[in-house]
Amino acid sequence: MYIKIPLHILAIILIFGLQLSLLNPWQGWLGSLNLGLVFLIFVLELNGLAWGLGWGLSLGFLFDIFYFQPFGVFLFSFLLVVLLSHFLLIKFFTNRSLYSYLVLILAATVFFNFFLRFLIYFLDFYSLDKDFFLILDKFWISLAQSLAVNALAVFVSFYVFNFLSNRFDAVFLKK
Repeated sequence: MYIKIPLHILAIILIFGLQLSLLNPWQGWLGSLNLGLVFLIFVLELNGLAWGLGWGLSLGFLFDIFYFQPFGVFLFSFLLVVLLSHFLLIKFFTNRSLYSYLVLILAATVFFNFFLRFLIYFLDFYSLDKDFFLILDKFWISLAQSLAVNALAVFVSFYVFNFLSNRFDAVFLKK
């Protein structure tokens, strides 16, 4: 138990560092990858709600510190995504299959982007004279890129984790 906490802290810092320094400067598809969200979904499923909330709190706090948005929007968005993803895991997904992870990351990506843009729009007083984000083409293109890249990252990560461990099911339905 005591070795898990420093390993999780190191993983959170490493994922955040990769996101901030390597992925965000890229324009287009690679810059749309939300590595924190992808690993947050895996941690939520593999380690439970308590670890998922810890990861959401930590990632949200780190993103809030380094981004020039109203403080708390990333924290609140990550925590809402953890709670909604946990609800979906308990109520709708019964196994740890690739299909359940793909649907879960797609739902989490939509939830995260919608909550984040909604909070930024209403909490940033300088943006109230701008158009609402749902009517902008840029939002929908960015969301489509995020959905595609995050789904591809989950697809690759699932098979890497499946190769390294036996905690996943490679089938859709069990008889």
